[in-house]
Amino acid sequence: MVLAAAKSLSEASTLTGHEGSPFLSGFALRYLGPLEARDGAALLCQEQGATPVEVDEGLLAELLVISGGHPLLLQLLGERLYEEGQLRPPTEGDLTGILDQAVKTGIFPQDFAALSEPERDILRAVSSGEPLPPDTNRAYPDGLTYLGILRRRGRGYAIGNDFFARWLRERADWEARSEVTAEGTLAVYTLSLIHI
Repeated sequence: MVLAAAKSLSEASTLTGHEGSPFLSGFALRYLGPLEARDGAALLCQEQGATPVEVDEGLLAELLVISGGHPLLLQLLGERLYEEGQLRPPTEGDLTGILDQAVKTGIFPQDFAALSEPERDILRAVSSGEPLPPDTNRAYPDGLTYLGILRRRGRGYAIGNDFFARWLRERADWEARSEVTAEGTLAVYTLSLIHI
């Protein structure tokens, strides 16, 4: 089994054919999406530890929404907000610091580079508050939601977490060339979403 938590798994779809890597031949590629609310809460509260972290219920819900259940973002929030056995509410400085920390790991630039052109069109529309492009193949928003890059909001969509939404507004290079093809992405989504 091969699990990947980054959007760049779409690149691997080009290696799984008969002309690609013999190591990847026969493997089913699957995305590891965001944590469910219960699992995200367990991570923030460090439930597996000898002394769990205390977190106010309202703050816990807020942190899960801010992070969109993204495991790394939850860990960064927990690390930064931990004081004397509990988590405190985040300040704007905390949120900016976490965004900068996440950018240094490369997760947002790498995931953005691995977005196909149709996916970027979807994110641009969602970021601008517009509806999805009319010719959108349903596999793209479903796949992006499964990954946590998008989340459902009522009858529409929102960016999956507040940090990525901010990165898209402030730092994304929308003109940069995508590292993956629409066809490769669609192939991975089709295989991955069949097993959800």
